[in-house]
This record gives sequence, structure tokens and C-alpha cells, in this order.
Amino acid sequence: MIRWYREWLFPRLLDRIMDQNQLAPWRNRLLAGLQGRVLEVGFGTGLNLPHYPPGIELVGLEPIFGMQVLAQGRLTQAACPVRLVTGSAEALPFAEAEFDAVVAAWTLCSLADLPLALTEIRRVLRPQGEFRFIEHGKSQHPGIARLQTALTPLHKVLSLGCHLNRDYQEVAAAGFRLQLEQGQFAGVPRLLAPAYFGLARKV
Repeated sequence: MIRWYREWLFPRLLDRIMDQNQLAPWRNRLLAGLQGRVLEVGFGTGLNLPHYPPGIELVGLEPIFGMQVLAQGRLTQAACPVRLVTGSAEALPFAEAEFDAVVAAWTLCSLADLPLALTEIRRVLRPQGEFRFIEHGKSQHPGIARLQTALTPLHKVLSLGCHLNRDYQEVAAAGFRLQLEQGQFAGVPRLLAPAYFGLARKV
């Protein structure tokens, strides 16, 4: 039952939830102007593919086989070559300084060990490389933040590890110079609406 949920049902549920037109501007901003060799951590079902610019070499890292199956059907939507790799963000199967950019879209919220994953992301980035991310996270409203904290244990079970209350200042603590913007996702429940856009470079 657990394997069926992880590999079949959850990927399809997540694909439907995240395939929303109002998220397209966020995806466009995340991926605009990328160059060289790019790693997407948490490739999911490939919803970012139509938004990547041509001329890059894209590697998509995804630990869940069921997500990769759905992503395969979208590979033709990319304007660049794509290679899918099975693996986790906490143990990236790549050499040091291999990528010009690393991106994550609604992925950091689900990582079991965010500090370790950030250390790995920093390791595989070239000296002038960028780490870009879009996430939902901890609300600036105290009441909503308390509710997020209370519901996160249950939400993690239903969503394969997703934290409602994740704080992305941890990125700076991992050895990055971080520019972090906070906004709101439209058309989603208030617990999921706090939006964070991050641009980080190695210190």
C-alpha cells in the first residue's frame, strides 16, 4: 500500500496539483537566463520543462520512479537536452563543481535533511554558479505559522515529507550569499500560500 501510494498515486496527485497556470510566472522567473550545465533537484513530473531556455544541458535528479515515468512523457517539451538521474539531494551522484546552476522548485520543503542537501548542492556548484529556488514555507503571520507547525507532522506523512513551516534562512547558513524574497502564491490555501524565491551564490 505504501509503495503504491509513493510510486503511483502520489505522483499523479502532485502532478495535478502543481500543473496550474498561476505558477507559470514563478517557473519562468526561476529558469530565465540559465546557461551551461544545469541540475534540477527534485525534478518531479517535469512540469518545469517547457520553461527552460534553449542552449543549456539539463540534468534532472528525482528519487521517485513514479515521478520519472510521468516526466518521460514531457521530455519532448524541453528546448534543451535532458538526462534523468535517480538519486537524492542529500547524496548527489555528481562530481565537485560540475554544474553552472542548480535549481529547485517546491523541493526543499520535502527534504529530510536540508542542511546536508545544501552542503551537497554547494559542493557540485562551480565557483561562480547560482543556486535558485522557489518554495512554499513558514508564514510571517504568527497564527498561521503556529497552525503550520501543528499540522506539519501529519502533512509530512500525506505528502512524503513536505514541511509546511520550513525556514529558508538555512540556505545562508550553508555557506551561500542569499537573496530571499517573500510573497504569496495565489489561489492556494493560506497554509501553503507563503512563497519564497531565493537566489544564492557560494561565499
